[in-house]
Amino acid sequence: MNLLPVLIFLGIASTYAFQCPPYDAIRTPSVSTFDPYRYQGLWYQVATNEPTMPSFCTCGTLNWTVTSPTTFSDGFSSKCGGLPLHLPLEGTLSSNASAPGFLHEGPSMSLLVPNMVFYVQDAYQFAAVYSCVYWGKFSLQLLSRTPNISMDYVRGWVMNLTAQGIMDTSGMRYDNFAEC
Repeated sequence: MNLLPVLIFLGIASTYAFQCPPYDAIRTPSVSTFDPYRYQGLWYQVATNEPTMPSFCTCGTLNWTVTSPTTFSDGFSSKCGGLPLHLPLEGTLSSNASAPGFLHEGPSMSLLVPNMVFYVQDAYQFAAVYSCVYWGKFSLQLLSRTPNISMDYVRGWVMNLTAQGIMDTSGMRYDNFAEC
């Protein structure tokens, strides 16, 4: 078996992994006591700029569950061109008490990337997650516990994050769950 393509891929991925911003640079005080047990449950992805998800995929939900003291599962579901899509993801919880929202997630435990919960609001009713995916790309997800959320509110949330200088929010796509 020729391992050269695999080694090249891993080398490229590891190079870009170092370009991911440090968690301390993006996290807000709201996650200083991040609790994965309060975070678990159903989330509605109300906005994202996820580069690996085509723009015709909408109505995204995440069913996030702590599966052990060190791991979690994240069942992502969406509609892509009207067809259902389900991606089972898994990951590891933070082992660093000073950075409890610094998680790692992927399609398998051998392909994990940083997945950072950097903002929670209103007793875990809203959350913002930044993921460093392969090839130097990143993903920002804005999550809500309810699908009944005003798009004006979501756009205001994005403008607020942008104004705070947390990160570039260009390319955001918005899901209106009233249309799902």
